Amino acid sequence: GVSAVADRAAAAEAAARQEGEQRRPPPRHKTGDDVRYDYSQLIITAADSDRMLEDLRSGHCICEEMDERPTETAKHPLSRLHYEQLHRQRPRGPCLSGPSDAPHLRLEPLLEEERFGRKSRQYAYKIKYACSTCGSEW
Repeated sequence: GVSAVADRAAAAEAAARQEGEQRRPPPRHKTGDDVRYDYSQLIITAADSDRMLEDLRSGHCICEEMDERPTETAKHPLSRLHYEQLHRQRPRGPCLSGPSDAPHLRLEPLLEEERFGRKSRQYAYKIKYACSTCGSEW
């Protein structure tokens, strides 16, 4: 009685899980499985970040290398490029004025706002960058 119901429930759950795995898109970002648990590939060092930022500012297309790096980090070259340009501009504000510091990247603001009230200088942004060299978008 009870074990037969539990067996059917477990079989149905396994079938649903297997069906879900077949329809699931591949992960957007690398995981530990992708790099065989060599976590050094999932980390952007300060030296790598500085080098990649300089490459962007000099107009070199490093899209392939940026695709292999984690994006949700302050050391990502696009995050640093935008953040440093935003804080360098005068007058300060949530909207980036002027073109990108990287000559080959076009930017399209999706969200630019100041959080926590006026003059808080806490900005939220979401930008779509497009590379004119290879056509990649972030």
